[in-house]
Amino acid sequence: MTARNDLTLEEKINVIKLNEASLTYRGLREKFHVSIGAISNVIKRKAEYLSDYENNRNKNVKRKTSYYSGLHPLLTEFQSKLIDIYLDSNNSKQKSILDFFNRMDRKSGA
Repeated sequence: MTARNDLTLEEKINVIKLNEASLTYRGLREKFHVSIGAISNVIKRKAEYLSDYENNRNKNVKRKTSYYSGLHPLLTEFQSKLIDIYLDSNNSKQKSILDFFNRMDRKSGA
């Protein structure tokens, strides 16, 4: 499997300009070393990228950070608790998942 090659905002703008200058998707793929699907996605999101570029966004950023960036730690913690439920279920059965979380709260002193 080949390594992922994300384009910066500036490179995406170049893809859009070259596409408007009639360079084919295959030509763009070879020039920027990405898949045809990646080129297609850039062209589909052309308005968004042009707006970002005009609003002076950081032109060297390869990927936007998620609006929900704080969600990852919460999901990781939840996954950990679910693993604890599974492991704990081998020793004693809870009546419900709520019983487990209540017991977890008591253990942590919350």
